[in-house]
Amino acid sequence: MTPTKRRILWTLGALAAAAGIVVTMLIVLLMPYEHEGPTPGGYYMGTLPDGRAVTMTLYPREDKLGGSIELENDEHTGQWIEGEIDAGGSVRIDVNPNQDVKLHLRGKLDDASGRLTGELIIGDGPPQAMAFDRVMTNWRIERRTGVRIGDRGWAAHYTAEVPDLKGSPLRDAMRAELMLMARASAGSLNESTSWRDVWESMWEPSATNYWEGETSVEMLLDDPTMISAVITDYAYTGGAHGNSNLNARVFAQRDDGSVGAVVLEDVIVDTPAAKEKLVELCCKALRAAGATSLSDYEAGRTKPPISIDNLHTFAVVPSGLRFYFSPYEVGSYAEGAYSITIPWGELAGIMIRDGPVAKWLEEKTRDKSAR
Repeated sequence: MTPTKRRILWTLGALAAAAGIVVTMLIVLLMPYEHEGPTPGGYYMGTLPDGRAVTMTLYPREDKLGGSIELENDEHTGQWIEGEIDAGGSVRIDVNPNQDVKLHLRGKLDDASGRLTGELIIGDGPPQAMAFDRVMTNWRIERRTGVRIGDRGWAAHYTAEVPDLKGSPLRDAMRAELMLMARASAGSLNESTSWRDVWESMWEPSATNYWEGETSVEMLLDDPTMISAVITDYAYTGGAHGNSNLNARVFAQRDDGSVGAVVLEDVIVDTPAAKEKLVELCCKALRAAGATSLSDYEAGRTKPPISIDNLHTFAVVPSGLRFYFSPYEVGSYAEGAYSITIPWGELAGIMIRDGPVAKWLEEKTRDKSAR
């Protein structure tokens, strides 16, 4: 074979290989990966020896664990946790080291029965025997689209962990809302990737052309007549860092048996005095939590840096109303998100007496008194 023929064959082979790569990329782009289904982990509940409820959300990732833990009427409410789990089910869980509190759990998880047993250590206290039961599993939503080869190309990847709520119209309503939110987030992220973006970024490599999104849900209350959850959406779409946004949802069962969403207007009396009181309570709590935008706030002397419009992201928890603020809302990005809980006692006088939350609270108080 002459050198000229060899060059022609080599050129044709290279062109065929390039065409194959292009076709493969096009197929991947036109057929994005989509998956939904149950996943290990979920929502766990237990009780301390003193009768306080403990709730925990776990998200297993191979040999790692993430999630949150909440103790009834305790400073450790809503703490982010992380840990490890081995093939035999042995679990080590600790509060995220970036937080000031101490909380450790050592035990064993039986994934078949959904039971987690072990010892819980709170602060400097002694170990307490604990048993958690998994009351619901998670439903995983995953979407992936685009093409990424090294630092070339453009791709987007989205995952969500949603509690697989079942068993009542109240749970069905919350599940439907959470699924709707997660799928909307997945769609908005994946739609950001186009064939033109992939093609152009093949010739101009960039480390920021891999976009990621994640939605996680923490169940805060799961009662027969009231349910609430907080939803954290994280997205990285280029730049120095990603951004997080917090949402919350509350659903209640009405007197006629129907189920409906609960908004702030259903909870707080619609008067200027009541709204000002709620804003003042939240400002004091945010200042105590260290939010920099509240560092100079003094009730009655300086204008509040937030208004009632900033208080629509809230959830019902056993100890009160919990308000959430996404990064940048009341402080710098480095401060992260803030959550504050206003106890029921401080809300007396500004809650709608015949509203769904006040009725639920009255029912809970009556049940405790009966016991």
